[in-house]
Amino acid sequence: MLDKKIRNTAIVVAVLMLVGVVINFFVGGYRTWPWFDKFDATATGQFGDFIGGVIGTVINAFAFYFLYLTLTEQKKATEEQKTATDNQRIATYDQRKAFELERFESKFFELVKFPSR
Repeated sequence: MLDKKIRNTAIVVAVLMLVGVVINFFVGGYRTWPWFDKFDATATGQFGDFIGGVIGTVINAFAFYFLYLTLTEQKKATEEQKTATDNQRIATYDQRKAFELERFESKFFELVKFPSR
């Protein structure tokens, strides 16, 4: 479920970036437009600063959200790895105990057989 959500969010971000690139490509020829000289550079500069500030804030919000998702997934993976390591430690301990018991039984029965030789 989370993978699908991340994939959908990544698709939306990619589409928005593509739209921005396309708009920038078409707006790049703004100097050849006949009405270009009618704009006040100060007013358009302030408007551009406003848009840049808003877009920067939105991008930072997305970055924080993706950081949160990354840390959550990393925490989950670490917990799974810890559980697997604990299970492996228990299995190794049980295997060692079984081996020690087998070794003891082998020596014991060898000693029991010894006097009958």
